[in-house]
Parts: sequence; structure tokens; C-alpha cells
Amino acid sequence: MDIPGFLKKVFVLCGRTLEYAFTGQSEFKITTSEFADHDVIRDLVVAKRLLDDLKLVLAEKFGITVRKPVVIELITDEKRWNYTFSWLEESLGKYTSHKMIDEKYHLVYLLSGLSKKRFKAILAHELTHAFLYEVQLYCTNRAFREGLARWVEFKILMAEGETEEAEKLLRIKHWVYGKGISKVIELEKQTGEKNLFNELRRLEKRTEGNSTEPTNVA
Repeated sequence: MDIPGFLKKVFVLCGRTLEYAFTGQSEFKITTSEFADHDVIRDLVVAKRLLDDLKLVLAEKFGITVRKPVVIELITDEKRWNYTFSWLEESLGKYTSHKMIDEKYHLVYLLSGLSKKRFKAILAHELTHAFLYEVQLYCTNRAFREGLARWVEFKILMAEGETEEAEKLLRIKHWVYGKGISKVIELEKQTGEKNLFNELRRLEKRTEGNSTEPTNVA
């Protein structure tokens, strides 16, 4: 479908106005390409379609439901260095909580140009952080928070057939990421995949002061 240039401008203007009203950002662009044809994610419209699909998967598979609005920003290699916060070289995504007027929302930065499968896995990681923030689960335990996010990322990669990339996450030696995902894997063996987050809520209630690790996670 070939849309005349002036109509594209009208659609983009209307889209950006509506998007700004609901999310506080205005990067809407009209696109006529098929979503399924995008193997590399550089388009914000495609990214948002994948976000909607992924929310359904996370809710069904893990009971992860993010209720606040989620805003995605795709960052190019050139743009990422202009931010005052540092992603560092190896970061592919970043989650932050923001507030517009009196309404809180989740802002997820993702590196533009990721493959669709990698994009979904990283987005799932960041949405896990958003979920943990909303339900206030393990807020003071960074290692376990990161472990949970990596565990969900691992599961999505496996579901997408990216076994080699998924197994790399299990070999992480970093004191935060490696320790965290190892603890989550051990807990999963006790509870099963679907019951993991219910067990985490139960363990969190037993944890005094919300500041220590689950008592039976080795």
C-alpha cells in the first residue's frame, strides 16, 4: 500500500499527538510493512507490537503482569553515549521508573538493531524488573532481582530456540548476575517454573525487614 506523502505527515502528526497524550513521548511513525518481516528491530512501532505479544506470554507463563504503562525507547549506538547515565559497553537494555504528573510509568531503553529473538529476551528481562518494582518484591536484594530477570531472559531465549545464547547466561561469573541466577535455578528445582513467583512472594513475607535473601535458597 502506497500512502501519499502528505497523508503520511497527517497520520504521523495525529499519532504523535495521541501518543504524547498517553505516554509523554511522541515518536510515532506510520509504517506499512508487515510486522512479521522484521528480523532486526529498529522500528518503534514493531517494538511496541512485540511488547504487547510478550506481555501475554509473561502473564501466561510466569504470572508476570505489568499494570503501569510501558514506554520503549530504541537507542542507537550513537545516541547511547549522549545519556548522562552510563549503560557501559555491554548493556543491551535498561529499566527505569518514571513519573508524568501524578502517573507512574515504566521506561525501557533497548539497543536498536537487535535481532527479534534477542530483543524479546532483553525486553522480557526489563519487564521483569518493572514487575518486581510494581509488586515491591526483593527491592533491597539486587543479586536476586537481577537473577530473576536473567532467569526470565533465559526462559525466553530457550523458547525462541536460542539455546547457545541461553546457556551463556548460566555461565555468568559476575558477583551479582551469576550469583542471582544460580539461586533462582535452585529455587525453580524445588517449586517448578509456574510456581516460582508465588513461592518468592511467600518467602519475601518471611524475610524480616525485606532486606535479606530467601531463607531456603542456597
